[in-house]
Amino acid sequence: LKFMRAPQLQNTVQRRVLNRHRLAPRLKEDFDFYLQHLSVQVMNAALLCRGTFIDEVSTCVARYHSCPCSGEVCNLEERRESIYVSRLPARAEMLQLDMTPTTASESGTEFSNDSPMTLTPLVLSYGSYGHPELCHRPCVHLAKGQCDAGADCGYCHCQHNRPVHPDKKQRVFLNSLSYAQLLATVIPYIRHRSQSLPPGSFRLMQLLEREVLLRPAKACGIRDRQLTQLLSRMSLAGLVGLISVRSPAPVLALLRYYMEDLRLNLKVAEGPAGPAGPGPLGPAPSPSRSSRAGTA
Repeated sequence: LKFMRAPQLQNTVQRRVLNRHRLAPRLKEDFDFYLQHLSVQVMNAALLCRGTFIDEVSTCVARYHSCPCSGEVCNLEERRESIYVSRLPARAEMLQLDMTPTTASESGTEFSNDSPMTLTPLVLSYGSYGHPELCHRPCVHLAKGQCDAGADCGYCHCQHNRPVHPDKKQRVFLNSLSYAQLLATVIPYIRHRSQSLPPGSFRLMQLLEREVLLRPAKACGIRDRQLTQLLSRMSLAGLVGLISVRSPAPVLALLRYYMEDLRLNLKVAEGPAGPAGPGPLGPAPSPSRSSRAGTA
């Protein structure tokens, strides 16, 4: 049976070989046409790369817990200019009073160099508003002799003591606190400083109290006595500055607006008291145990 089927198998193999040779040109033509069609599609196609570092992933913006920025911030420049223009007549009267001879000079009384005198600046600058609690930093040009900007200077022209700043160890401790813990720790000192301010400061306190309610946290017990004394001596602007550095953008905009509005409505204090000195409010005592417990 095996020898009988051998010729049949041989004929089958020969037919397959002949069919392959016959179909080879046609397969080659089909393959060339496929390559040509594929090259046309590749030329017309657009190359798209995905999953690289160039891709910009759009993430949803996190919603802040505080209220959005009000439209009052946009009117800050107009309000500042209107207040500046309204105070020009009063400033001119002050300059005239400074130029008139006093009764002491008319009587011929001479002041010795050893007698203590309170030197008040002849020209109060824009940065002097709110001195000593809310004014800007002292003007370095005035300290050297003369400030060419005059009343338009953005720095304080009043007398300042050495400013109070936390040292490196104290900054590390404050930076280790969360935003909620920092609010609960600094808010008692801000409450004390704002007690002697005009009623216009209630909006600033409302904003800070609302932030404390939205972010409840316990006030961290400050074991460093020097840090407690430093917070007691810092001005209101310095205390608010500690919070504003860590505040979200909408809260920061409102803090700046309320502080600037409060500065423009405050009368400049007389005397050499500066941010490091007692000023009209006096030194701020450290919060008592009862107030700390209430804050916690």
